[in-house]
Amino acid sequence: MSSFNFGKELSKGQKFNFGKSDDLNKIRVDLTWEGDADLDVCAFLVGDDGILTNKEDFVFYNSDMRWRPVSEDNVTEGKIELFDIATHRTKKAWKSMTVPVSADTSVIGSPDVAGDDDGGKNCETMHVVLDRVDVKIRAIIFGAAIYTGSGDENVTFGSVKNPAILVTNEETGESLCHFNIKDNFADETALEAGRILLNDEGEWEFEPMGTGYTGGMPTLADIYA
Repeated sequence: MSSFNFGKELSKGQKFNFGKSDDLNKIRVDLTWEGDADLDVCAFLVGDDGILTNKEDFVFYNSDMRWRPVSEDNVTEGKIELFDIATHRTKKAWKSMTVPVSADTSVIGSPDVAGDDDGGKNCETMHVVLDRVDVKIRAIIFGAAIYTGSGDENVTFGSVKNPAILVTNEETGESLCHFNIKDNFADETALEAGRILLNDEGEWEFEPMGTGYTGGMPTLADIYA
């Protein structure tokens, strides 16, 4: 895992205005943590009412809206790839060849990453292309949930060490801001880490959240359904 230059540190209540960075269009959002917990990162694109405008705007590892990047180093360029039995044979193979994407192709996920068995640093990533965001979208919320499909039903965020969300200008590599999630979680299995939202001046900004929930990924989905 490569090291990160974290940029400006934010606290709850603070915001980072992307208008301060000239020509910013492509943003990388990394959620990092330490330990062997397996986290699944997700995104919700919501309208004025705080609700998903359609089901494809819930972007997570098992999304049925899929994207084929041109390369691992250029994830934001590519095309939507629908399941085709002649090409992919199985849906499992199709999803292993592609990554999740929002309906407007503005938010693109990365391959799922399991926790490090040696307790090292882990990272899952979402990519955002601001000029592709549908005009109906007012906020993009980034969350994470404990994956419990491998017999880890008792794992919670209480065992996740040093979770943080980092925001980078993907085109220049400039680190813009980060938020260290310092809350003392115990039973929580889902987390709202931060969000990108459109302010009253029509500019995008990042706001840290750090709110935990029980119930895993279904709880997050219910909030924005």
